[in-house]
Amino acid sequence: MGADPGKLHVVSNGCDGNLFFVRDCTVARRELNVPAEAELIVFVGRMNRTKGIGELFESAAALFGKRPHLRVVYVGDGPGLAAIQEKTRAGGLTSRIFFAGACSSLQVAKWLAASNCLALPSYAEGCPNAVIEALSCGRPVVATSVGSTSELVDRRCGVLVPPRQVAALTDALDATLSAEWDENAIAHRFRREWDQVAQEVFAVCEASRQPGQSRSLLPQSVFAN
Repeated sequence: MGADPGKLHVVSNGCDGNLFFVRDCTVARRELNVPAEAELIVFVGRMNRTKGIGELFESAAALFGKRPHLRVVYVGDGPGLAAIQEKTRAGGLTSRIFFAGACSSLQVAKWLAASNCLALPSYAEGCPNAVIEALSCGRPVVATSVGSTSELVDRRCGVLVPPRQVAALTDALDATLSAEWDENAIAHRFRREWDQVAQEVFAVCEASRQPGQSRSLLPQSVFAN
């Protein structure tokens, strides 16, 4: 956009570490009425076409015959919800695909704990909170290589695919469900809380403060508790 790269500072998003951490999958599934044997793929985000919700539907439908215990839960609300619900009914998949609607952060954390993986096949992203939250919960991520997602996900914690590619997404989900993952290693590889984000923002503001400039001239939100 024409900005001087030397004046840019990237501060990635974080998550609430009091909510998003490695939890007991069995307990989470019991609380959410998820069968113990389920292979659960969770989507978390706004139900927009550009989040890849249609591609996820097609990929799941392609895997149901191969994986009888596969289940998909869409967590979120938005303009694309009704269309996916109708496709689910029309395809006779109401016992395999579920819709949790808009959830609190605590409920999102429970769904991630109950899952085998997060799927986020977006066409575009910034620094997606859903990916950070899933990794903090020790869950592998299948996502598209857009925005900052490639800075968060590598082969140690998930699989990246090109956007809008159903076949690639299907293969990635299949491989992720078949692999063995170390949830604690995933959680410790990228664990980033909002306190750390605030400290980095504060450091950038301090570094840019002119000699003699009062802190009162800096953004007040930096100093908010």
